[in-house]
Amino acid sequence: MILITGAKGQLGHDLQKILRERNEPFLATDFQELDITDIEAVRAFAAIKGINCVINCAAYNNVDKAEEERELCRKLNAIAPRDLALVAKEMGADYVTYSTDFVFDGKKGAPYTEEDAPNPLSVYSETKREGEKLTLAAYDRSYVIRTSWVFGIANNNFNKQVINWSGDKETLAIVDDQISSPTYSFDLAYYTLELLKTGKYGLYHLSNAGEASKYDQAKYVLDRIGWRGELRRAKSSDFNLPAKRAPYTKLDSTKLETAIGQKLPTWQSGIDRFLEEYSGKKEAAVDAKTNTKSGYQRDDVFTTGDYVSFGWLEENEQRYKNAEIPPSTEGYMEMIRKRMQRLYDLGKISPQKMAAKFPLAWEKIVKKK
Repeated sequence: MILITGAKGQLGHDLQKILRERNEPFLATDFQELDITDIEAVRAFAAIKGINCVINCAAYNNVDKAEEERELCRKLNAIAPRDLALVAKEMGADYVTYSTDFVFDGKKGAPYTEEDAPNPLSVYSETKREGEKLTLAAYDRSYVIRTSWVFGIANNNFNKQVINWSGDKETLAIVDDQISSPTYSFDLAYYTLELLKTGKYGLYHLSNAGEASKYDQAKYVLDRIGWRGELRRAKSSDFNLPAKRAPYTKLDSTKLETAIGQKLPTWQSGIDRFLEEYSGKKEAAVDAKTNTKSGYQRDDVFTTGDYVSFGWLEENEQRYKNAEIPPSTEGYMEMIRKRMQRLYDLGKISPQKMAAKFPLAWEKIVKKK
């Protein structure tokens, strides 16, 4: 079973989507359910039977604000990933965490490989680089995956910003002197799971094929949605941002492609699929408002992952009552109870079976009725 931290972000969302479609068991947590900066709370989750992999999708990603929140940024990007690696080691589980193309200074002028020396230019990139080193030193069954310019259906990102800007502006100015590769979070999730199958641990680069400036990326999105405004080129120096950006940080993913025996899709393909998903999501939201059936609502299916989650809840109901596990675990327990409640309300689970298999957890559900 896979434990996902930072599950409500773009990458966490897509990992859950893929695992759910494959009917593979997982536990998905975000900061409300599991504080990854509290190693004892993390160890409480380590008590769950059957966890054989931890995928850390949590991070501090506000590049500019990090300049004034160095300690918090370091806590989330360096210390927490190391602590998760240590807990994974205690469990004997594989471990995955993510880093960024920002660890490079852009002076090479050609795609960066894993052998190239990093030179971070900001607090954010410094903490991500420290997290890489601490993780790889802590546990030899770790995958540290650098990626770039991630976009997906969950949370905000550059693609969504461009679409929103285009709705009320006739002129947009986007920088053309920052170059890397936009990376679709679904592809990042999918090929992470492919890499996990190899057992070839270490440092990897994973970004969609090809390269683009922010201007190129924006133009591609705007052309696809049929925007008829004026797109102008701008320079990074036109914007007074606190954190310094490198001019060129395209990642070379050859090592990963060799390991998995597959070529990564282009960033254009990623954006095309993102726009299809984004359009579908908007249609699903309209469906929900009009109470019509939507093909995007998939939380009404009882999966193997639910069965595992309910088993964990049952094991820990009494432990929590006896104060044998941290109070922070209650948030995740309540989330599973709500899931159980929803499936019961939809008639997807048998009350008799639940009462027999999970009596302590089921008793709380029945009392709420």
